[in-house]
Amino acid sequence: MDENKMIKTNTDFLVTETTLDPKIPVDKVVSVLRERRTTGQLTFHLSQGGIQKVALTEKTKTERVRDKIRGLLGMSE
Repeated sequence: MDENKMIKTNTDFLVTETTLDPKIPVDKVVSVLRERRTTGQLTFHLSQGGIQKVALTEKTKTERVRDKIRGLLGMSE
């Protein structure tokens, strides 16, 4: 089967993962991100009840940048 026939949608994003200081209280992190109007996924890694790592993953999409990146990578449009 042709793989292109299986695809319903294809959306490219620029993905940024930011590691935050795990010593900052959770409520403060969430408060700052809400003030910034951040859109993304906030992940807390726990170990024996303590916060080991805090990671923020954000996706950004612009058509102009998408086309440029696909061209540089040699991907078909």
